[in-house]
Amino acid sequence: MNQNPNPNQSSYEPEAGHSYSEKIDAFKKDLDAIEARHPDLFASRGDKLADHYVLDATNTRAGFRFLPDSDLPESVKEECICAYRKEFALVE
Repeated sequence: MNQNPNPNQSSYEPEAGHSYSEKIDAFKKDLDAIEARHPDLFASRGDKLADHYVLDATNTRAGFRFLPDSDLPESVKEECICAYRKEFALVE
């Protein structure tokens, strides 16, 4: 498993023979829930949480990072990072 200490970028490499498509789906649901918890923030900005991050998924790797110009509050970013770590068992 690969862990990136940069809080704005994380990656996950599954153990051999393990599928992570369910983890990707669960993480996307977590991100939807985070956006739903902050309706006033996103309504006032006129954007969506998905406008602030990149989720890269291939057959062997899943990565998550915020876009360099993301100006989301740090508290919302931290919620996303915690959700990523929860779904991909990246505990420190």
